[in-house]
Amino acid sequence: MWHVERKTLVTVPNHNELTIGTLLSIIRQSKMEREEFLLFLD
Repeated sequence: MWHVERKTLVTVPNHNELTIGTLLSIIRQSKMEREEFLLFLD
């Protein structure tokens, strides 16, 4: 996934479930705070 404003590329696996390590890695790659990331899940 590419975020135009942040100029960031994040690889997101196509799985039904993610391990906590994978999820935290995605959040780090997205350069977002955890709370900000969680807002997008609702």
